[in-house]
Amino acid sequence: MAHKSENSKPLFDRTITVTTWDDLLNSDITNQNIYVFHLDAESSYSLREIEDISLNISRFFSKLSDESVICFIISSENALNLIPCIQKTLVFKLWISIRRDKPVINNKSDLPNAHIALIIFTKYKKSLMHCKTQIAYTYCPACKKTTKDYGGKKHLYSPYGTLMSDVWRDIRYPADISPIEIIGRLKDMFGLSPYKFINYVDLRQLTVSNYKDSHNTDTKNRPKEFEISHPGESRLINKDCFEAFREIGDNSIDFAFADPPYNIKKKYHNWDDGIDIKEYFAWCDSWLDELARVIKPGRTVAVLNIPLWLVRNFQYIRYKLDFQSWITWEALGLPVRKIMPAHYGILCMSKGKARGAVGRREKIHSDINDELNILKQWYCVRQSCVKTRNSIRITDREELTDLWWDIHRLKHNSKRVDHPCQLPPQLMRRLIALYTFEDEYVLDPFNGAGTSTLVAQELGRKFIGFELSEDYHNIALSRHHELEAGMNPFAKKKCTPKAKNSRVKRLKQQKYAVPKKTLQLEVKRIAEEIGRIPTREDVKKYSKYPFRYYEEYFIDWCEVCSAVGDKGMKEDSDIEYKKPKHNQLSLFDRLKRYKSESFQPLGDRVKSDPADK
Repeated sequence: MAHKSENSKPLFDRTITVTTWDDLLNSDITNQNIYVFHLDAESSYSLREIEDISLNISRFFSKLSDESVICFIISSENALNLIPCIQKTLVFKLWISIRRDKPVINNKSDLPNAHIALIIFTKYKKSLMHCKTQIAYTYCPACKKTTKDYGGKKHLYSPYGTLMSDVWRDIRYPADISPIEIIGRLKDMFGLSPYKFINYVDLRQLTVSNYKDSHNTDTKNRPKEFEISHPGESRLINKDCFEAFREIGDNSIDFAFADPPYNIKKKYHNWDDGIDIKEYFAWCDSWLDELARVIKPGRTVAVLNIPLWLVRNFQYIRYKLDFQSWITWEALGLPVRKIMPAHYGILCMSKGKARGAVGRREKIHSDINDELNILKQWYCVRQSCVKTRNSIRITDREELTDLWWDIHRLKHNSKRVDHPCQLPPQLMRRLIALYTFEDEYVLDPFNGAGTSTLVAQELGRKFIGFELSEDYHNIALSRHHELEAGMNPFAKKKCTPKAKNSRVKRLKQQKYAVPKKTLQLEVKRIAEEIGRIPTREDVKKYSKYPFRYYEEYFIDWCEVCSAVGDKGMKEDSDIEYKKPKHNQLSLFDRLKRYKSESFQPLGDRVKSDPADK
């Protein structure tokens, strides 16, 4: 799949195959360059093996310049142990999840593994230096329109494609040959000064020859016999999770799901989401201990969080629970950098040998089979297209793996309640259908507005949900009452929730005398006429529309000017776009002069919160 990196001067590539550590240490590749170390993504290493690999590679790191970037191609399971080791020497920047050419069967889980990890570290602490990269639009095989429906906002998007995220599905990782496409993208992505070379270091021969007969010895002895207890009836508990855990017996829960606060300063009702990081992880360790206590042998604990936090969670709990799978959920958040944050991990652990994804094997409910399969890549979800596909019996579903791209965050206020971080019910339907049977117990210690427990009840499971906030607890109770009365608790509502997932203040509901699109295109016309990003004074002077519309209809000046520049896409796949030159965004370069003006909020509004869960 095509990509385009702005102002990139693609790097030269060099390949080095390492059979001994001396081959690496004696190599003459230690200038200001990019390094890609390819470890065996098909093997599971013990902690001792990962530490040994890290120690030897770290000897090489010490020779590198301060501007160096070091990447690892590795399996997600091995990345969980590699990252803490490498962090002793380098600075973690990014975990990119890349789709495999063919899914492989994971002997620790019957959910096929469909992705590998590209982990990026630097020797410097500042933001990652790279070229802004766009990925070409993809098109639905059925209706031939863009996979994503851009609706009435086509004028705001690039003719070429969308900003690259940290989930790469448009290129694939081949298990048996060199990852040419991955290296090609990195050559363009890092094609800027001071870099000249990208050095691909193949360590797969070394790791296979040295470690193929080793075994995992990094877990403590665990009891072999467990006394199973009964957790009681389904219920919602309005208490702090640690107080509520006292009501739950050992080895009593069939599936536990935790979506805790991420400590990124979200505005929860009565929880400080910005505490000291050591305090935060000590708190995480405590509830992880409780989950390990209450889960039944062989059953699954699933924790949702950003990848780096899950690495820390895994390091603590791996002595009590066994790794089962890493599910990559492609859930695009708010833009905070030149790479869109889309990779959210679901770390699945089991107590002893995993029972696994029983729902995938059994297809336990005919009415939720779609949740146990995944929408084929690039198919759109436009209702008209879905209806047509169904009528002519196009098969648009495929086998479910551990890479999920077809479940999207709740975007519309009509489907949200007064909670800042509401999960889509489709996510919980898939997880609960995968890991439980009817009448089994589902526990969510951070139940919030009740999505987990509501889905559990819908699917005929028993449920227990903890919630600290009385407000959120009451919302969950009300929604359960709706479900019991035959209503749909996930249906659209006419009221607008007060809680938000960002710090951007909502605009009041109003009728627009002039459509926002018309106003944005007017600003684009003005920009083309004067040759730069318009200021407020420019718009007052040149616009044929009253300036108060720009103040009342938009969140900030950035939104006013969002159609300026190389914008305006076509949705049909038969349109061929000319590849823009590297200086395509020269108009945007001038934005630097007007940064203080352009990003200044209008009235009492504030900038958007860069941290999105």
